[in-house]
Amino acid sequence: MNAHPLLRQLLIITFISGAVLLSFKYVLPLIFPFLFAYTLMRSLMPIVLFLQKKCHLPKWLAANGTLLLISLAFLGVFLLIGWLLFQQCKLLLTNLSIYHQIYTKSIESCCHNILRHLDYYLGLQKGSCLIFAKEQFHNLDPSSFTNLYQNIGRIALQCMGSSMRVCAFLLIVIVSFIVLCKDYDHLHTIIRKNRYFSVLSELGHTMWNTGFAYMRSQLIIIGCNWAICTIAFLLIRNPYCIVIGLFISIFDAFPILGSGMILIPWGLVKLFHGSFFAAAVLLTAYLLTVFTRELLEARLIGSNLNTLPFFTLASIYIGISLYGVCGIFLGPFAVVLIRSIYQIWMRSA
Repeated sequence: MNAHPLLRQLLIITFISGAVLLSFKYVLPLIFPFLFAYTLMRSLMPIVLFLQKKCHLPKWLAANGTLLLISLAFLGVFLLIGWLLFQQCKLLLTNLSIYHQIYTKSIESCCHNILRHLDYYLGLQKGSCLIFAKEQFHNLDPSSFTNLYQNIGRIALQCMGSSMRVCAFLLIVIVSFIVLCKDYDHLHTIIRKNRYFSVLSELGHTMWNTGFAYMRSQLIIIGCNWAICTIAFLLIRNPYCIVIGLFISIFDAFPILGSGMILIPWGLVKLFHGSFFAAAVLLTAYLLTVFTRELLEARLIGSNLNTLPFFTLASIYIGISLYGVCGIFLGPFAVVLIRSIYQIWMRSA
């Protein structure tokens, strides 16, 4: 194969990838509220048109009424979940020193058993390995919990700052939604007259059927698994059922890892301690999360993403490295966007 076309394709892919990744890093945070408002408007527009035609309501009243009702419903759910999460995190921080003592005693018990066997197999005097381990342990700097308590105020300020940003985001979305609904027809007339309308329309259609389908499906799967894990930990009377369930459901979104890396060892520990009911609940929760993910991925995502699991894992890793936790969604979304732009570019070349 001629090297020049191959080099040209490589340069094109590199240019598109760099542009997309940099745009996600620096441009997307600035325009995301407006994109979210536009997506929300397009999603709610069928309801608005239905109310406008069937109930003979003015367009502004139908749009604002729909937004108000849906916003109140979501706000109530989010406030309830947020309050429960806050209470459980507060309880966890309050009992942190107690859990530290329990964890330390458990580690000491396991270490004593291991060191006792080492004394036996190495032919040492009983307690020699234990004395050596204690000397090494006292040389460590046990400042992790102290630092955590000292930084509680800073963490609280960061949470308040994040809350203010969320409120500002919601305000921008609401105002943008109202303005977009008012200028909906005029805006689409301008877009259709644009010379790049066909390209943008094809790109948007592809992204909606692939990238947005993946993000929407992952959110649905995470929500279902969160509910399953929360109910499971509620049944075994764990006071942090919502927090732990959320963590496991997000952890389950990573390819290869899955909820089994947490639920299976936890269930086996409960089984060895004689808590058969708790073990059965945790292992059943693992089976349900696996079944839910396999079923919903096949139905919701299917072959739309059209990416091998290896490349999906690589895209999630790159996304997390660049964008943090949001990279779970932005990584695969960026891959789909890069591929779509490249295909359109090569067809038009």
